[in-house]
Amino acid sequence: MNDLEELMGTAAEEFRIPKVDSLEKALALAMQTISLASNGPSGRATALLPLPADHGDRPKCPVELPALLADKDYCEYKGLYHTDFTVPSEYFIPDVERPAALPEQRLDFTYLFDESLDTVRYAFAKSRRPH
Repeated sequence: MNDLEELMGTAAEEFRIPKVDSLEKALALAMQTISLASNGPSGRATALLPLPADHGDRPKCPVELPALLADKDYCEYKGLYHTDFTVPSEYFIPDVERPAALPEQRLDFTYLFDESLDTVRYAFAKSRRPH
């Protein structure tokens, strides 16, 4: 909680669960959550990527990110498992540690804010916006 409080700029006695009332706020919260991923036996299951030097073809970030996230990619992050697969076969490997040969996955944040996308995920996220 101390790390989250520091990221949110609140003191322990001031902390309240942040009101996520827009997809833009959801992006910042999702990125903060990914940045705080715990370290397991095989390392962190998810991690933020650095913002590419050439990011001109990407949609503009819809929010001003906190300083700790400002140099991170707001469109993609990496994960050892892909969240779009309900039960990936990798979950059934009997090893305690994740085999190094399994590929990392690239996961997406843009469905939260990029209105140019004509995707089911964006349509779903948009339908969840408060009116």
